[in-house]
This record gives sequence, C-alpha cells and structure tokens, in this order.
Amino acid sequence: TPSYGGGNVSYEALSLGCPLVTWPGTTMRSRITAALYQQMGFATLIAESAENYVQLAVRLACDPEWRIEQVAQINALKYKIVDDRLVVKEFGDWCWQTLIQISHEI
Repeated sequence: TPSYGGGNVSYEALSLGCPLVTWPGTTMRSRITAALYQQMGFATLIAESAENYVQLAVRLACDPEWRIEQVAQINALKYKIVDDRLVVKEFGDWCWQTLIQISHEI
C-alpha cells in the first residue's frame, strides 16, 4: 500500500505464499513489504508509481496464470525471510552489549 507497509501482516502473508502488491513511499512504514521482497530477491510486485500499482493489482487479480507464477516464486524464496536467523542473532548480540554497558555504568 502507498502509506503503510504491512509489518507482521506482510511477514504472515508472504510466509503463506500470498502475493502482495506494494508501492514504497518515503516513510519506513511504507517500505516494509518492499524491503521484505528485496531481501527475498523478488521485485516483481514492487510498484514504481500509482499507475504501476494499479496495473500490478489488476493483473494479480485478473490473470490466474501470472498469479500462480508469483505465488510459486514467493514460495520458493520465502525462506530468506521466514528462516532468517541473522536478525535474531544480531538482536541477541545487541541485548548482551547493552546489558554489559549498563552493568559498567552502575
């Protein structure tokens, strides 16, 4: 969507192979789904304009063969966001570093 990025809804939809059309804006919240697609290496459903957003949405709704192709690609690539352990490790590392820093300040 142009103003909102989906967050958890995008993660859940993509983990189920559900295609989402997105049009990233200037705010972080409007770029979440596009960022997920980029992490997956999939850019087909990232719109570049309002007109392109409508074209992609209509094609996804009205062209069953193309939609099946998009679902297949998403299902083949979703492991890159669903099984990404790097984010968990980096967050854990940050937590430990923060605890260490705080303990030295006390």
